Amino acid sequence: RLLGPDQPFYGLQAKGLDGRSEPHTSVKEMAAHYIKEMRELQPEGPYLLGGRSSGGTIAFEMACQLAAEGEKVDLLALLDTYPAGYFKLLPGSSSLGQRLSRQARKFQSHLTNLRQLNATKKVGYLLNKLAYAPEKAKHKLYRRAYKIYQRLGRRLPPVLKNIEEINFTAVKDYTPQTYSGDITLFLATDLTADYDSYDGWRELVRGEIETYEIPGNHINIIKEPHVGALAEKLRSCINRVQENKSAVGLASS
Repeated sequence: RLLGPDQPFYGLQAKGLDGRSEPHTSVKEMAAHYIKEMRELQPEGPYLLGGRSSGGTIAFEMACQLAAEGEKVDLLALLDTYPAGYFKLLPGSSSLGQRLSRQARKFQSHLTNLRQLNATKKVGYLLNKLAYAPEKAKHKLYRRAYKIYQRLGRRLPPVLKNIEEINFTAVKDYTPQTYSGDITLFLATDLTADYDSYDGWRELVRGEIETYEIPGNHINIIKEPHVGALAEKLRSCINRVQENKSAVGLASS
């Protein structure tokens, strides 16, 4: 609605969300499925792709697969999306030293964030992190259960067909490839973002990285009142793509 009535916008539903079909359990499978569905509406590019959080990871993989097929992606908009698995491409990424180094950098980023806040906001920041601890524990339990069923080659039971948890596990297990095109990052400004977001994307993207800051946090940047700022910047990006396309058309005519 905020992008305007002249801008078509299509959402892709995860397989298995209907409770009947078997869900995909890897980012690559999800991306291939979404590309197939997208092509029913638009068989050929150029495409405008976007997604938030794990949806952004899937959109990134879609862009990689499309690029490998020779298709063009004019816009890849990633809304507060962490560069999942980027460190797996670095030398010695699984070594104890590298794991400890990543944890140390993460800890340092929290200290840096806390120094920028007053006493009241410091408490809120810490409470926000602590509140997420039970959720992280639940994610780990689901992930272990999925891996057991995958090793056994068995279908997931209904109790484990939680799309949110499946997506979380898929992103954790994702090993990305490098993308030859450009990306546009829309980053929340609440200081709770991952410490290595931009540097991680730089490892994965050979093209340009454009960044916009959106007021709010990871959850509410797509809700009022912050979604208005997001829509304004996204609309600006779409307009620029369309203007460039028109300019190319005029130059070739």
